[in-house]
Amino acid sequence: MRRALGIGLLLTLSGTPGLAQQPPAPTPPAETAPPIPPRPPEQPPAQPTQPPLAPPVSPLLAAQGPSLTLEAALALLPQSPGWRAAELSYQAAQRSLEAARAAVGLSLEAGGDGNTSLNFGNGNTSLSASASATLSTALLPWAPVHDTVRSAERALQRAALDRRDARNTLALSVYTQYYAARAAARNLEAARQRAALAARQLEVAQAQRALGAASAETVLDRQRTLEEAQAQLSAAQGSLDLGLRTLSNTLGIQPAAYQLTSAPSAAALPSAALDELVQAAHSRRSEVLKAASNLEDARAKLAAAEKDRALPEFSLTAQAGQIGSGSGNSGAVVSGSLNFKSGTGSLSASAPLFSTSSSGSTGSGSNSGGGLALGLSARIHLLDPAGDAAIASARTATASSELALATARQSVELDVRQRYQEALNAAAQLPALNTALARARQALATAQARFEAGLSTALDVETARLDVLSAESALEAAQASALEADLRLQTALGIFEVQTGAPR
Repeated sequence: MRRALGIGLLLTLSGTPGLAQQPPAPTPPAETAPPIPPRPPEQPPAQPTQPPLAPPVSPLLAAQGPSLTLEAALALLPQSPGWRAAELSYQAAQRSLEAARAAVGLSLEAGGDGNTSLNFGNGNTSLSASASATLSTALLPWAPVHDTVRSAERALQRAALDRRDARNTLALSVYTQYYAARAAARNLEAARQRAALAARQLEVAQAQRALGAASAETVLDRQRTLEEAQAQLSAAQGSLDLGLRTLSNTLGIQPAAYQLTSAPSAAALPSAALDELVQAAHSRRSEVLKAASNLEDARAKLAAAEKDRALPEFSLTAQAGQIGSGSGNSGAVVSGSLNFKSGTGSLSASAPLFSTSSSGSTGSGSNSGGGLALGLSARIHLLDPAGDAAIASARTATASSELALATARQSVELDVRQRYQEALNAAAQLPALNTALARARQALATAQARFEAGLSTALDVETARLDVLSAESALEAAQASALEADLRLQTALGIFEVQTGAPR
């Protein structure tokens, strides 16, 4: 019994607060719960809206313009700003060469002298006048004017290469812009058909929805498809507008909605081996030819600097006629000179017009008798730092030109190989796209047969017809890319020449 009482007492103590365990920590007062927001009213299911309106037509595309073939576009190039600018640069080089050649010819000068004097001792005065004429030209082959002519000739050759490059660049731009605008026109037509098809699909979905055969989601999907087609139509119109304006700006003509009727022609790769093409390009590319011309210029300047340093200052003069001596006045005199270093010679003649004095003597000549006078002068540069520096600078320029020529040859080789590979890659895309077009046409024939048999709808035929248009556009775009790649390869080989009918 004592054990039972102990157990009962223990149970009693364990249930009493504060005896068998520590009192619990006081709990903080409960925070007030935020009010529950009211449930928003249920939104009604989305209802289809009216289909979007067609995008506005660009003012440039509002009226159909005249047809423009690729040949006609190329024939307009001579009137373009870029073509005229290249021609003016070439003409400037021509004028420089003409001026250099004119400097080699004879030069004639005429002049006159007048003198007066007053003697304060006796008050005598004198007055005299004479006339002279000088004829000069470059006599020796090493005259600097001959170097100037040869330099101007090389500059004209480089200007011709620059003109050819400018013309070819313009022609390539016309090819690219013409076919880009033509592709944009085809894309616009496809976008119009795609938008029309999407509009008809939306009408069908709305009619099925009215009969309970289509859900609201289906109608909204068709409306979204139409909206996307309208956006693509607007983008296609902008692309065609910009493409036509770009082509017109290059040709220098008024922008219009030209009908571009020339399809891209077939591209043909050269039959020669690639290494042979590279070697041939080295002799035709303007970069190599201009670098070689610059090297010739540098070598000519080096030779001129060495010649100027080595040749002595040597000149010879001669006079014949009534040569004055002492206080006497000279009469008619003919004189000549030759500068050995500059390679130029001159011949001059002078004669007195009149001579008067207050003492009463008057005359047009001189009392001196005829005679001959010779003069010779020579100087040698023993120490010429400026000449040595000029030679060193010319040698550095020659070494730099040699390096530029080697770099140009390497760049041409890499360019030819790159363009050749691009032309191969572009041509390799055509078979698969031809097959895709054949498949699209076969699918259209099948869709038409199923429609005639009542197994498909008119929308299926329209979809197949749109697939054919897309396949044709993709094939023509690839053909244009292949043609442009071939033209770039011809340019890299230095054999591309634009045919415009204008004098080259």
